Amino acid sequence: MNHDLSVTCPRCGKLNVIGSQHCSNCGAPLPHSTKKASPTHRLSRRGLAMMATFGILLAMVVLGVIIQHNQILSYSTFINSAPQEVELLDRHQRVVSKFYLIGAEKKSTANEIRGTAALVSHLRTDNDYRRAPQFQYIDDRANGTFTLKTSPEIVLNCQTKTGKLKYSGRCYVTDKPQVQYFRWLNSSGGVTK
Repeated sequence: MNHDLSVTCPRCGKLNVIGSQHCSNCGAPLPHSTKKASPTHRLSRRGLAMMATFGILLAMVVLGVIIQHNQILSYSTFINSAPQEVELLDRHQRVVSKFYLIGAEKKSTANEIRGTAALVSHLRTDNDYRRAPQFQYIDDRANGTFTLKTSPEIVLNCQTKTGKLKYSGRCYVTDKPQVQYFRWLNSSGGVTK
């Protein structure tokens, strides 16, 4: 044992680690040492603190990226707060039809959000959509798809976020082969519910 980092027991003569209160051999109280730990111990503590700080910062960056990724792929995040305008487009990016979705309820699972939403052709000034037709939706964040269980069924596949709360991408509408693209944006129609 290094004598600079130890203290001798006055009763049995055993070398003990500095900072020990009692002898590891006989249990006798040890005298307090005025010796200080070597500078290498202080450096290792500082290095450990720096590594811990770096680890926390890295974890925060990774978490931020994950949250941003999930927000980009989650359409239904805003359905329950404001009407969402959805335009269905043909292969030349011309509008084939337009509708608004207003959320009624939703339930999240680990991989998707399931809920119901009112589908209307125009916004109401009184924000009362209780009598509007309600349809089920599945927001599959893992695959970036939003399926609206209407007749015909509409499947939106997010490819691009073009601005705050604006999405666009490919879509598929059963019985409407001319529809190939969509645009989704948060309407300024006011808060619902």
